[in-house]
Amino acid sequence: MAKQAIRHDIRFLDRDDYEPLLEFLTQIFQSPIGFQELLPAIYSEPEVATQHVGIKADGRIIAAAGLFPIEWHIGDRILRIAGIGSVAVDPKHRGNGLMSAMMNYLISEIVKQGYELSYLGGQRQRYQYFGWEKAGCRIEADVSRSNFKQMHSDQSGRTIQLKEPADSIQVSRTVLELHQNQITWCSRSDANFINYLRNWQGRPLIIHDQANSEIGYAAVKINEKLVFDLQINDVEQLESAVQAILEHLNLPKVKILMNPVSYELVQAVGRFAESVKVADCGNWRVFNMPAVLSALITAWNRTVTLPNGQVHIGNIDTSETIKVTVEDGCPDISISNQKADVATDTITLTRLLFGPLKPSHVITLPPSAAILDAWCPLPLSINPPDCV
Repeated sequence: MAKQAIRHDIRFLDRDDYEPLLEFLTQIFQSPIGFQELLPAIYSEPEVATQHVGIKADGRIIAAAGLFPIEWHIGDRILRIAGIGSVAVDPKHRGNGLMSAMMNYLISEIVKQGYELSYLGGQRQRYQYFGWEKAGCRIEADVSRSNFKQMHSDQSGRTIQLKEPADSIQVSRTVLELHQNQITWCSRSDANFINYLRNWQGRPLIIHDQANSEIGYAAVKINEKLVFDLQINDVEQLESAVQAILEHLNLPKVKILMNPVSYELVQAVGRFAESVKVADCGNWRVFNMPAVLSALITAWNRTVTLPNGQVHIGNIDTSETIKVTVEDGCPDISISNQKADVATDTITLTRLLFGPLKPSHVITLPPSAAILDAWCPLPLSINPPDCV
């Protein structure tokens, strides 16, 4: 029997839809825990329902998708990321175009509300159809107990204490500043900071030195042996801190995820990790390429010294050409009427500029665009607790 066509009456949900929304999402995603526990920084208050678009039939939610504003700090700039998450359609109503209708509705909202870019998780080709592409960079390091069998003499005397904060604790100024002193970071309120570390079943740990002073924090997803947020103000104590995490949680090994702009952290982990690699960090769609390029290349130039050069990059989908110039350590981005040195479609352009591979591994670069290999991939990345 053919499925009855559903009229796509899409609207943002109300606070009164909070409980039905949670029940619907838990059922569709077959989550063993409720969304209040899975993403406590997002789903703990009824107001979150108003950040979802939904489609109803007979008064019941049959499709929903979230649009979550993320305030992304890049150096001294702030960009707005439209986090897309919890995209769900009742199995009985699939095949009627409900997901496509919601995604197109969200795209129009993203444009209307002026977001510079958007992030979502999920299968690559499913969301590539709507303009998102797997891209960005994240550093992954594998560390096991065997990596600490020969501890350096200057590390063996250090004493690290790990404390697990209570549910209701307000994070200290020290911990909050560690987060905010990164070159790129997402806004987290001090009252809700610990809940962000609890997102995705994270287990928050506050790192103390032998004088009982707070020197860092971590979020660990125990069932996946994953440290997906880690900050410390003294990288000389990082080796002892990671060893303490393994012992405290009785884990044989962990994978540590790091932002590519966290150079000191990445270098310190690389000195004792078994292996280190670069991976993508989700699906991205850029809605304001000049703004995103300008912010990221300026931030990247604070971390590594970019060589002088100039290139004109063309987008064949939008007919837009962007001139990127770096001169004496000063990047400049502008719209240009000149012929592009390299031109490609939006999807390929996302991977070309933001990785995780070098541009020449994405397409063959002409000599006039070869400088891109020295500049890119640019550090498009947010930490997992901020992902939706």
